[in-house]
Amino acid sequence: HQDLEEGTPQGGRAAAESPEERWVCPKVLFTTSTRDDRVHPGHARKMVCSLLEEAPPSAAPRVVYWENTEGGHGGAADNKQRAHMWALTYEFLAKALGVDGDATL
Repeated sequence: HQDLEEGTPQGGRAAAESPEERWVCPKVLFTTSTRDDRVHPGHARKMVCSLLEEAPPSAAPRVVYWENTEGGHGGAADNKQRAHMWALTYEFLAKALGVDGDATL
């Protein structure tokens, strides 16, 4: 049986890598609005900054941030902006899943 700490064999010897060293950030898209009156866009900005500062490029290969300067809590001021935001979201998802054959993330 294994000890409770992941990666530590039964004899209590530490594994070659800690779980933190093996961690890889999933491909992630953050969207926000400068004018969100409920959740300040600074939260998304700080999260992206933390990921990029804490994780080496090999562990966080694809962190994407998009901030609309208009809109509000929903991220868009009108249907045209909403459609643009969703197009970005679906494009990111398609590339992340490899649906677009020549797209790479």
